[in-house]
Amino acid sequence: MMFRHRTTPGPALLAPLAMRLATLVVAIALTAALSARAETALVEFDINSPSRLAQQHAGRPYIVALWSVYCEPCRHELKLLGEFSRKHPRVAVELVSTDFLDQRSVVLEALAGYALDGIRRWSFASDFADPIRYAIDPAWRGELPRSYLYDGCGGVRAISGLLQPETLQAWLHNLELDGSKSCI
Repeated sequence: MMFRHRTTPGPALLAPLAMRLATLVVAIALTAALSARAETALVEFDINSPSRLAQQHAGRPYIVALWSVYCEPCRHELKLLGEFSRKHPRVAVELVSTDFLDQRSVVLEALAGYALDGIRRWSFASDFADPIRYAIDPAWRGELPRSYLYDGCGGVRAISGLLQPETLQAWLHNLELDGSKSCI
């Protein structure tokens, strides 16, 4: 009778297994990073975006808030809009950064400090902002923060300066979000 001795796997056997395990770990990490990046990526906002938003939100109220990383009042408004979005999920909030294209990493870094789950984040698609500003509102000259409260029925209220909680509450009250008002 022949006895076989058990031997521990040698380096020749372990090396390929370790390599496969390392590849799997890297793949999982990359997938998680890409998934997180997709959730926080900036969508390009161009001259056609205002009309696309109007079509997308037809019949429903929504807010477009324009801001910049260099605008201190805008940072207060980001906090307010994050809280508003959590309390009123039926009202879409669209954040649009007016910063230069090469500032996108700074924009994402600034947004990471706020609870903005469920809020789509945009960035001007061009450093030449005049046509984009004109497409949003021909009367807007670039002052920030600037917000637009769309009622979903064709009405809009433009607000220059810091948006106040009382303004949002009054707007919601006027919308009659209980369903008794319909514009479709």
